[in-house]
Amino acid sequence: MIKRTRVAKSRRIAEELRREFAYAKMQRGAPAISANELAKLYDISVPTAHNVLNILTKEGFLYRVKGSGTFFNQESTGRKIQIGIADQTVSKEFLSDDINRILDCHFNCAAEFFRNHDCRVRIVPYSDLMLKDSLKDLDALLVSCLYLDKITVPFLQKIKIPVIVYRYSNLPSQAFSHLYYDFNTGIKEALAYLHPSKTDKFIIVAEESPSALYARDCWCRQLALCGIEESNLSIHTTPVSERERFCYRLVRTRQKEFKNAIILTSNDEIAVNLLNALDLEEFRRGKDYRLVGIGNRADYGSETAQKLQLASVDTPIRQMAEEGAKLLLYALNNNSNSKFSVGIPTHFISRESAGVL
Repeated sequence: MIKRTRVAKSRRIAEELRREFAYAKMQRGAPAISANELAKLYDISVPTAHNVLNILTKEGFLYRVKGSGTFFNQESTGRKIQIGIADQTVSKEFLSDDINRILDCHFNCAAEFFRNHDCRVRIVPYSDLMLKDSLKDLDALLVSCLYLDKITVPFLQKIKIPVIVYRYSNLPSQAFSHLYYDFNTGIKEALAYLHPSKTDKFIIVAEESPSALYARDCWCRQLALCGIEESNLSIHTTPVSERERFCYRLVRTRQKEFKNAIILTSNDEIAVNLLNALDLEEFRRGKDYRLVGIGNRADYGSETAQKLQLASVDTPIRQMAEEGAKLLLYALNNNSNSKFSVGIPTHFISRESAGVL
């Protein structure tokens, strides 16, 4: 039993060193770590350290010269870095085909960046993250998601490879490195364009999801900074599965409330549903009301958002994906354990639904 445990430990440490050697900038013939150094580094016995070096020598990552020592083999630096991209997508039951294509852009842009930097890429379904061997042979992991559940957070903190989460807006403090869309920059630009008065009526419509509720709260904070009283603000929330029906019902039953109102939404999907509902009631976009979404789907392939001339806060997909990929490679190549939080600025894109000033 003890021998079996020692063998398993040797293989585990060998796997960690193999990853380091794979991207280390070492020339053939450079001295490798000694068994004594390895034993101190991993707090293991010297015989176990010898077992680790034997495993790596058999695999060709190291070679020995009798009387001289153990050295790096040139072949050890030829292995391509293996990057995993775990993507969390919303069920197609709730999204149109063009919106699903837009969501796919996130990991497609990241994968393109990695491949252009001579890395191999494997897409890992978010639902498979914690399955046995789902991360086998990966050197680093990029997680593209809108929210993290309570089980996944500790799992990602425990794995031994570098992890970066991007697109997420509200992570636990210092959980791990992440990038997020800074909605506040684009929302400030949108409100500056709308130039609201303290007597204007405001309606905020959001989904009941962590990312959407975060966007809702950003709208509320910026409106408060503009001096808008809560008495002039009406907030409505809906489950994701009910949003289309909810938006049509809301407009139909509260027509007077929407007349001459400024409508702000948590995302473009809600905004599109509201625009369609308001069209049915013969409200004129940008005249009988003004409306702004978040996501800029019109510029990322949504024909519906383009047709409806939806004004929106742009969340730059390619910039987000490439910045996440760059930072992951930096952490990997520099063996960095530093934690960081990076906000990607958003910007307002004016169109007919926000009115023409």
